[in-house]
Amino acid sequence: MSTGEALELGLTFAVVGMVVVFAVLGTIALLISLLNRWSDQLDEKNAPAVTAAAPAGGIDSQTLAVIAAAATAAIKRPVRVREVKVHE
Repeated sequence: MSTGEALELGLTFAVVGMVVVFAVLGTIALLISLLNRWSDQLDEKNAPAVTAAAPAGGIDSQTLAVIAAAATAAIKRPVRVREVKVHE
């Protein structure tokens, strides 16, 4: 095998290898995206709605509702505020 043939064979293997790797990476990215969407749909169905509990520690229900809404917007999933600790 001449140097040219060896170089051509090496480049062919490199290109085929890169195509295979990127195809597998694309497939994995697609699967992760689909699983994320599926998980979000399940969370929306199973998660309780944002609730405003009774005033706790000097925080009124309106402030608690704003905190819950901000948390929901930040993580893009419904949340339930279970406890609020006021640090003075």
